[in-house]
Amino acid sequence: MKGMEDGQCACLPEMLRMIHNLSAKFHDLAIQELADLIKNDTIVLQKVVSAANTIGYNPSGADINSVGEAIQVIGFNRVRSLTMSLILLENANMWQFSEERREATLASLTSGILAQELAQSSESAEPELAFLCGALRGFGRIVLATYMIDEFRGAEDLAPELTADRAYREVFGLTPIELGYHLMEASHMSPVLLKTLQGYNPARYRETILSAEDRLLGIADYAYQLAQVSLDPAVSGADYGKTIDVLNDRYKTVIKVPEGRLEDVLKETDHKLKALIASSGRDSFPRRALACLQYRIEKVDPPPPPARETAAGSTSKTPDETEAESARARHWEDGIDRLRASSSEGKALKGPVLDDILRTVRQGLQADESWIFLRVPGKKGFHFRGGNGAHSLVLENRAAIGARESSIFGLCLKRKESIFISEARDPKIRPHLPPWFLQNVQLNSFVLLCLHHKTAVVGLIFAGWRASGEVEIPPGQARLIHRLLAVVSQMH
Repeated sequence: MKGMEDGQCACLPEMLRMIHNLSAKFHDLAIQELADLIKNDTIVLQKVVSAANTIGYNPSGADINSVGEAIQVIGFNRVRSLTMSLILLENANMWQFSEERREATLASLTSGILAQELAQSSESAEPELAFLCGALRGFGRIVLATYMIDEFRGAEDLAPELTADRAYREVFGLTPIELGYHLMEASHMSPVLLKTLQGYNPARYRETILSAEDRLLGIADYAYQLAQVSLDPAVSGADYGKTIDVLNDRYKTVIKVPEGRLEDVLKETDHKLKALIASSGRDSFPRRALACLQYRIEKVDPPPPPARETAAGSTSKTPDETEAESARARHWEDGIDRLRASSSEGKALKGPVLDDILRTVRQGLQADESWIFLRVPGKKGFHFRGGNGAHSLVLENRAAIGARESSIFGLCLKRKESIFISEARDPKIRPHLPPWFLQNVQLNSFVLLCLHHKTAVVGLIFAGWRASGEVEIPPGQARLIHRLLAVVSQMH
């Protein structure tokens, strides 16, 4: 954590960097800076323009084809909050992340929307600023679920015995809110926003005149607490009602929610989440948490959560499905063991070793093809070094990725995160595919798996399918894939 507090963000995923960049200069961010931030991320750019054309953001129906046009039509602040919403949404929808990180990201997005709705209905704060503050309340929790997942799970397991804050202090020495505050303070965030990232103490506000920042802090914290309890399937309907009463009493000096108004706020939040999800065109979200919001609106008990080991699936598996999943897990483990043996023997990433990696990835993901791109001594960028499938001979000596190119392949290397494309023929995606892919490749969906060791990018592995659509990766297999990528990266 020390490196992040010192502002050394090279290891911070692109999502966290973009959230910081969007929020650190809330009152000073120029239009061109916002436009450049969005344009530098191909996938976010496509999603912002697509969402800006929906009736919810653009009721006039004006045609929007660029970030500049989106800012002109729907407004600077709405484009900023839309961008942050889509960044959070994308990261709540990525199978390669742990369920805990995806749920933490979804809670942050939900908190932002709730804060926006509460500010708008009470006219007590600027809605777009309230969105940002509400979403940032979850920043520390996302960081912990990203970098210290085992300790994070330990704190979550302790929470029922202690209070949540005491559990986190027991494990980490500080709470997620305190971590988020320290990280943002070290990054020179706007003082107005920084104040809203502090812990909330209701006793401070009982007999004092509230400043705008105090009210904003209260709204943001209320929204975040509300998001967490609303999305938690372990909270029964009866306990949920009692918790809402406690929250309303705790925050009554900063925000008064009239009877019946909270249900409208939840409905509008649910509507906005569903609209954002529909615009994303993907379906790997934390389904149990998302469904909980609807249960709260309908005032029924959510079904009890399954054990953590089966958290990815909302339905029970048949014996055949369980055996198939176990076989795939053994396949990845065997591949990792062979690769570690090759590494201990000093074998290089070429010939039989590369063939084994590509075969392991292709069969493990049940893909039609797999390729690998690596740095080559004396050459710039990342070059095609081998493949398993029909396009390998065609791509040899043709396919390469520039170190700073703006294609989806370049974006994978820049983010140091995996990217999944479910429809490569989508007109919004095609402009962001490299020419060698468009001219030679007939695969309609693919995943890009970034290879990096510490802060150094080593290359990427491609797995592709002729058919379009999503690929379901259970969390256990996702962790095995990450282990294999780590071994490959260390060998290069």
